[in-house]
Amino acid sequence: MNAVEQAPPADIGQRGDVLKRLRLSVRDRIAFSPAASLGMGIKGLLKAQFGRGAQRVDALCGAVRRLPQGSLLRVASRHLRECIDHDADHVIAAHHAAQMRRELSPALTRTTVLKAPGPDGERGVIYCQFEYNWGRLMEGVGPLAPLLRDYDVIWGASWSPLEYLALARVLATSDGPVYVHPANLGEIARIEALHPRVRVIPQLAGEFQDPEAASSLPAEQRDIDLLVVSNWAPFKRHWDLFNALRDMPADLRIVLVGQPESGYGMDDIRELMRLYRVPQQIELRQSIPLDEVHRLQSRSKASAVFSRREGQCIAAVEALFAGASLGLRRDAMIGSAAYINEQTGLLLDPAHMARDLMRLIQGASSRDPRRWAVEHLGRDQATARLNAWLRKQAEERGLPWTRDIERHWWCPYPWVGDAASRERLAPAAADLHARHPDTFRADLLDSSRL
Repeated sequence: MNAVEQAPPADIGQRGDVLKRLRLSVRDRIAFSPAASLGMGIKGLLKAQFGRGAQRVDALCGAVRRLPQGSLLRVASRHLRECIDHDADHVIAAHHAAQMRRELSPALTRTTVLKAPGPDGERGVIYCQFEYNWGRLMEGVGPLAPLLRDYDVIWGASWSPLEYLALARVLATSDGPVYVHPANLGEIARIEALHPRVRVIPQLAGEFQDPEAASSLPAEQRDIDLLVVSNWAPFKRHWDLFNALRDMPADLRIVLVGQPESGYGMDDIRELMRLYRVPQQIELRQSIPLDEVHRLQSRSKASAVFSRREGQCIAAVEALFAGASLGLRRDAMIGSAAYINEQTGLLLDPAHMARDLMRLIQGASSRDPRRWAVEHLGRDQATARLNAWLRKQAEERGLPWTRDIERHWWCPYPWVGDAASRERLAPAAADLHARHPDTFRADLLDSSRL
């Protein structure tokens, strides 16, 4: 779906639009203010103080998510750790209630097998991405112990901060080390402080990219000034982009790629464009194939993300491999910010967004994001690093490690694409389906991409 849109000229509703824009800005500042986060964290601690059972567990998990580093976070983490170790039933009940509110299918998505179990107690490896899939896995297999005798599970976080209620249930229903793949390297200390059995993998899932998935055109062939790839939900903060565009040249070519999310669609984006009266003609593309997204990225001088908080943002890493300069807000809690440097893009100053977006676009020809990404990221390097980390963990536990995990990559979710690897993993995937048919789908090796 394509559409070229331009905001209409000012009309008699201009004063009302100014108030609406001001309201959006004020709400955003309040929602993301450190004071608001601290206040919500303290509220969680107080609720936990007077709460009992599952309600107390839920309140503590909320406090651990929101409190800043310091003594209050240590208190909340300690109390939650006590619940994990001595009150597993209430941890399970709290998480079960949260999982049931989602009303999801029981079948896993975004989950795959990376290694089949071997003889003499050698563990296989299952990768389970997104916290709602953690819940599906725990709800579907019942006690984790039988599964964990055969497999180590990598619990991949989708957001930063992750859902600590889901992690609490994993810990409460297992007795060995728990491997967490974070969405933000800056959250590692918070996750590890929760419990001594937590082991955080020191890399991001965004590193697992196929370098050949997207081409990279030379600077003179890049005809898109700025590309934004996201969904249409409010947390993507398109209004921040539109506010900046008001102070940028009208002849810029801007392309927005998105998809409906949480009831929000292109009509909501059009309304925001009207509200901010952006001077540029903006091309809107909705629900297009991934290959087409990659082609747009390869034609773009720059790509930007305006969220204040989300997970690692795979689209940001895809843009680097396509050779587009990457821009993220300096105050954003997004994992892919770790990949921004002088060769790849800019951290944008929220107070000077229009200025920094122009710097990002105009300086794109002097950067080489793809070269940096190929040298530092990519599926081969990332798989080798993860394999070495897992091997070390097995050795420290006195477990055998005679075979490596299979090479895999994200497109846009975890997938084992090599034919030989899939052949080696097929018996393990079939066995998992036979043991838990409602949880592990018969096409597990393909459905991981859904």
